[in-house]
Amino acid sequence: MTAITSLTNPKVKLSVKLRQHNKRRDTRLFLIEGYRELLRAIDAGHPVQTLFYCPELFLGENERELIERTDAEILSCSPDVFRKISYRDRPDGLLAIAPQ
Repeated sequence: MTAITSLTNPKVKLSVKLRQHNKRRDTRLFLIEGYRELLRAIDAGHPVQTLFYCPELFLGENERELIERTDAEILSCSPDVFRKISYRDRPDGLLAIAPQ
């Protein structure tokens, strides 16, 4: 698990750009945010490329189980970084980049 603390990290910048439709279309990637949504995607067999995880924001108990079920690159990040990449008002600490 790699730790990210910089707001200017290329993966962070990509995540922010993926909020825009034209960037998702051009890169053929999209964002999945939230434990429940990510669990559904993994259960459906959808591949996950990168998983951002913020332990300070995640209040659940099963994040280890979810993280172990994917072969994605796992990036642990600070709350500031996670709030930058999140598109929710109250982020829960899990966000993934996945191919379309």
